[in-house]
Amino acid sequence: MTYQLAVDGSVLRLADGATIPDDPRNRDRFAYETWLADGGVPDPAPVVVPIPPAPLTARQLRLWLLSRSITGSQIITAIAALPGGEREHALIEWEYSTEYLRSHPLIEQIGTAFGLSPSDIDAAWPDAAAL
Repeated sequence: MTYQLAVDGSVLRLADGATIPDDPRNRDRFAYETWLADGGVPDPAPVVVPIPPAPLTARQLRLWLLSRSITGSQIITAIAALPGGEREHALIEWEYSTEYLRSHPLIEQIGTAFGLSPSDIDAAWPDAAAL
């Protein structure tokens, strides 16, 4: 008999795909614990690679920022405060990109400039995508 740890911390019996409950009175759990005591090692949980969120269009991003009372002119002012080469690069990205990936550094820069943490941005991304 072989077992595999699941992503949620539960245990799967590979022979039939059954989930083994975390209940010492359960006979399947008892069999699993005995198997462990006899030297059995469960297969590791599969690695789950998160799917990145879809990109936002320039329109969606700007409308979402505006809904947070962050205007385009405020963004330009924040970009103007960046150091030389970084400023020019960010300005080109802001003015000419047609879509923005969540992982794009400009998103973090804008968020930081306006007090938005990475988790704030992650939570808001689906709202912006719906615009």
